[in-house]
Amino acid sequence: MPSLDTTALSAVLKQKYTQKKVYELCYKKNPAFALIKKRTDFGGKNKVVAIRYGVPQGRGFDFATALANMSASQYTAYTVTRVKDYAFAQVTGEAIAASKGDANSLLDGITSETDNAFHTNMRSLAVGMFSNGGGARGQIASGQATPTITLVRHTDITNFEVGMKLNTSTADGTSGAKKAGTVTITALDRIAGTITVSGNWSAGIATVAANDYIFQNGDFEATKQGVSGFAAWLPTTAPTSGDNFFGVDRSTDVVRLAGLRISGASGPFESTLIDSCALLGREGSSPDICFVNPLDWATLAKQIGSKVMYDRAQSVDSPDIGFKAIEVMCPTGNVKVVADPNCPKGLAYLIQSDTWSFESAGPAPGILNRDGNDILRDASSDSYIIRVGYYGNMICEAPGLNAVITW
Repeated sequence: MPSLDTTALSAVLKQKYTQKKVYELCYKKNPAFALIKKRTDFGGKNKVVAIRYGVPQGRGFDFATALANMSASQYTAYTVTRVKDYAFAQVTGEAIAASKGDANSLLDGITSETDNAFHTNMRSLAVGMFSNGGGARGQIASGQATPTITLVRHTDITNFEVGMKLNTSTADGTSGAKKAGTVTITALDRIAGTITVSGNWSAGIATVAANDYIFQNGDFEATKQGVSGFAAWLPTTAPTSGDNFFGVDRSTDVVRLAGLRISGASGPFESTLIDSCALLGREGSSPDICFVNPLDWATLAKQIGSKVMYDRAQSVDSPDIGFKAIEVMCPTGNVKVVADPNCPKGLAYLIQSDTWSFESAGPAPGILNRDGNDILRDASSDSYIIRVGYYGNMICEAPGLNAVITW
């Protein structure tokens, strides 16, 4: 290959980013995304997810009374909309022009940058799978008048990267508005759960305060722009009257429409998990996977000790990609407890996996090439850009067969 132009680069990208390659890029460190169904036909303006939460109640031992009490089944429907998420890779015009005789060097560089764009986009999606749709990545505990803040939940540090530009808000992104100003991360302490920026936080964001939620700049231009993940479908606080989740007031039957909420603070997690499965079994569920933070997974393994049984949870799309799981015997069948770094510490999501899917219009994530061009000329600089992203959202067809556990 004596030289490379954008047409040749586009052809190479098509060959290199096969579906299997994308699976390998996206799945290995993101178990929840790997272990639920994916669909790529989420077309139209939205998707209506109908749920029956009540059956006819016209019955009784007395015919006349039963007939008089006749009622219809109770149905509702979530009108789920897609969200958008983007990441970019860039190569300069000079690099392309200078590729004559050194094509492999350019290919290595652009492949590396494209891989990194997939990684960035997938990280956002994976974090979103455990979020409430607001897009917050963490919360400030203290230090806002200095360059270094401490996070309320130290394990949220995995949601941040050096160079990331941040906003804050008193709201979590499902309501409210962002504060004026930004800061840029210069250093992270991933053990202490601290974020250092250039200058004081209060210099970049004048009204920043303790308990503010933190957002990557560009994620809070309007409310609820992120993926509605487990935290949205299975909120830790039961919905009350006036709730509006994709058009549904879930307070009419909080379990069937918003899942079970279980506190495990009073005992070991293994016991809580077994009790939770029993409660879900009462609702007709057969939970099979429980997602936890890696630190909580380690706690469970130590609690069980010599009784621990390990298994492998396999990706639904690519069986050669799997994850170590602790298998716990429960009244509804064995449950695989899987560590996902995106799951907040202290929370566990006990799910019946066949009730969940991530649905998108096209691959998620994928190269955005609806016009057939995998690489595009940048209008404002001497460079070329590869766009990576997705249009989709998480969907649960039966929230009442799933639970969130706090412990």
